[in-house]
Amino acid sequence: MSLVDARAQLDEAFGPWERLTLADRFDQLAGRFADRPLICTADRDWTYAEVQAASVRLAAGLLAIGVRRRDHVAMIIANYPEYVVVRLALARAGAVAVPLNYALKADENAYLLKQSDSAFLITMDRFRDEDYLGQLDAIAPGWRTRSQTALPELREVVVFPTGTLVPDVPWTLEGVQAAGAEVSDATVAARQRESAYPDEVADILYTSGTTALPKGVMLTHDMLWRSAMATAWGRGYQDGWRLFFPMPLYHVFGYVEGLLAGMLVGGAVIPQVQFDPQQALRLMSDKRASEALFVPAILMALLNEGNLDSFDLTPLRSIFCASSPAPVHLWKRAKTAFGIEEVHTGYGMTEVSAATLATRPGDSVESVSSRVGAVLPGGPGGVPEFGGANTQYKTVDPIDGSDLPPGAEGELACRGNIVTRGYYGKPVETSEVIDKDGWLRSGDLGRIHADGLIELTGRSKDIYKLNGENVIPKEIEEVLGAHPAVEQAFVVGVPDELCGEVGVAFVALRTGQSATEQELRQHVRERLARHKVPHAVLFVGPGELPTTASGKIQKFRLRETAISSLGRTEIGSRMTGGGGT
Repeated sequence: MSLVDARAQLDEAFGPWERLTLADRFDQLAGRFADRPLICTADRDWTYAEVQAASVRLAAGLLAIGVRRRDHVAMIIANYPEYVVVRLALARAGAVAVPLNYALKADENAYLLKQSDSAFLITMDRFRDEDYLGQLDAIAPGWRTRSQTALPELREVVVFPTGTLVPDVPWTLEGVQAAGAEVSDATVAARQRESAYPDEVADILYTSGTTALPKGVMLTHDMLWRSAMATAWGRGYQDGWRLFFPMPLYHVFGYVEGLLAGMLVGGAVIPQVQFDPQQALRLMSDKRASEALFVPAILMALLNEGNLDSFDLTPLRSIFCASSPAPVHLWKRAKTAFGIEEVHTGYGMTEVSAATLATRPGDSVESVSSRVGAVLPGGPGGVPEFGGANTQYKTVDPIDGSDLPPGAEGELACRGNIVTRGYYGKPVETSEVIDKDGWLRSGDLGRIHADGLIELTGRSKDIYKLNGENVIPKEIEEVLGAHPAVEQAFVVGVPDELCGEVGVAFVALRTGQSATEQELRQHVRERLARHKVPHAVLFVGPGELPTTASGKIQKFRLRETAISSLGRTEIGSRMTGGGGT
């Protein structure tokens, strides 16, 4: 099917745009695609009809244990099929989902549960090395007997056992479903009708925290569906498209661009509970994935697998890889190794309901490597004032926020019908990034080119000042990344007594390659001004770069590591004349 035909099918099915809640639109889709698979796992496939029935039963149980409209319900669940069932059940009950990162520790979860005013928590008993029930014992003692007072808003905890033993807890997920036997389908349907307000908040999704404490981003039902439509229409999702992704469903990447966008074409998702390269390839092969959603670290891990050729990946049509930069050589390797024609990247934030920019079908690997795309067309969900898109972009002065002329480098700002209403319970933080006209300042530096493609040039908060000179790390990272031995490079500024700040580079080398610190600093010195030469290079191995769940590099952690590893005195001692020798 051509891109034009794929878009025409979506236009016919969803135009003119109807504003619906998550539950109401899903029920429409389940009526059309009842017998198709929606969730594919190694063990079994769940059809649309099965997920629909399970979510109705669970919604009945949620009503039975006291979930009210607009209650905030926190979720700590990995990419199990039950995640989707729980999410849809909450929508039927008119509750607000608060998905949490399952890698968080006790104190982090205590902060989020309290800050989000969560009345209910649905959590795994354990996952990987995390014992969530033990965490609750520490942060909310008495929760097992409903006598805890540390989290005053929290009324009930529901446990989803990931093993064979059912823990001794007030509620298990199965127990809640059983409790729903006393609640009729008609009662569930009535609650769903009472909750049919697409402009109400559906999710509070916490930012991953690349620079500070996470903030709860409020997204409505209609924002989520419009964003999903832009993804499906812009990239030409075809009927029955199957999407593989190992990214967590608590993040908009897998949630919106995978699950919701896939639903719009009667497609299926192939979520991986825990990333493992061999299992990932097996799932993609066995479940006949049409597209894979990756971050660069995952793509590199798959490309470095020795037996890639032993898997039948012929149904795979494209790869969408985003969240951090990937060099041209990585895209070329991906096209060759997977035997695909299309590779895509994009740009978005939790605050804008997932990707708002994406490279276009047919764009070269050079464009995909150097640009993050153009504004996604909205398809049936777009609006005329933005030329059929959901958003528009401009650049502003990073200091005073004033508009910059076309083509000028500055901080990217975005407004539109899928931009968050703000951060839950944080009006000051909201006012700092969203102005009276709805423009959201992204914190990313970039340039909008005449062809509509947008180039990222760094983070406004990443800029450091050496002897009065502003230094943009992205420029140095691109030069280091062009060295034949370098796989990835990231640069941060750290305090220095003599110069104010100096640059430290973190470098991951390509497999089988070698380079010295002096060699890499000389490589930069030959191509950039003296003050841009990093004063130290720290080498890191595969998987050692700190990332968020969405694959973004946590530069504040790199900065902490640089200060700890080198110390201000040691960094300062490298300085000679303030010129980056």
